[in-house]
Amino acid sequence: MIRQYISVIIVLLVAIQAKAQFTPVDKELALQVSECILGVALVEEDNETIEYLANKKPDELNKYRSEIAQFNKYLEEAIQREWNISKDVRILTSTQIKDIEERRDPTYCIMKMSKRADYIMNVNPIAKNPALKNVPGYVGNYDHRSSSYTMEDGTFALQLIWGGEPKKEIAFSYIPEIGLPRVGVNFMVQHLRNQIVDCIKQDIARIGDLKKAAKIRSKDISKKTALLYDQIIGKPLRKQIEKGKLDKYYQYPLEIVDSSKVENIAINHTQGFIYPMIIPAGAESGAKELYNYLFVDSADGRIVTLTGMSGGENGAINTYHIYQLRKGAK
Repeated sequence: MIRQYISVIIVLLVAIQAKAQFTPVDKELALQVSECILGVALVEEDNETIEYLANKKPDELNKYRSEIAQFNKYLEEAIQREWNISKDVRILTSTQIKDIEERRDPTYCIMKMSKRADYIMNVNPIAKNPALKNVPGYVGNYDHRSSSYTMEDGTFALQLIWGGEPKKEIAFSYIPEIGLPRVGVNFMVQHLRNQIVDCIKQDIARIGDLKKAAKIRSKDISKKTALLYDQIIGKPLRKQIEKGKLDKYYQYPLEIVDSSKVENIAINHTQGFIYPMIIPAGAESGAKELYNYLFVDSADGRIVTLTGMSGGENGAINTYHIYQLRKGAK
């Protein structure tokens, strides 16, 4: 699970406001990615964290270092395998990245990790923090009957920015916190690439455009084998499987396989399969983190169907998601 990496990189990241995560900001910025060198910032060890662990938790120091090394390994592999849309790709240090941003170097686009703020939904900001009513100019929803929200630090993503305007984000892709680490990191890179390519070639620049494209691809769901693996199957779905009633929700090819098979198919772009990706929605409701449930095509990582956002069972796949997948095939 990729959750283990989140705690490792928290001290290295900058909080920025959450927004739509499926399409680039605009086509002009997307075009910069294909015209520039891609500078990739790997996650670096934090000296303060190293010192703290060495003094307070020496048993966790090696784990900290090995998790960073593994995450970076998966990221480098994914970029080498999936990223073919920039003039060149260079692995850069944080110092080099900072220099590019300060000089506003237009020859580079930068790919780096970012920490994002979550929407906290259905919360009265004043009730949560009474001091807000004394903040000059604060605009909040004071009506407890309304669906108000606040912002809190929470979710992590791989971010693309242009060196010429480093404060403008081109696109981002959340870290899938649940599932297979290598597959999740690979999808994160695929999803960024697909956002850029599809914006440039198909004018997919809004979530509505993406849904239309996914709906067209979903017509082929019945011809592909859906893959599930034990770690992400929720209790309600497991009960239906044990009772032999899965066909009540899904009548197309579906296999419950070892996670290694899913990884092999995803990494090697094996055609004829779809598999789930569970990614943060950048929002919380009722103290639960919400997730977007996607099924993606094994051939290219493109989204076949979005089954909806929910916080059920901490990100497990259940009968609802399988049923929604079936509906997408109609």
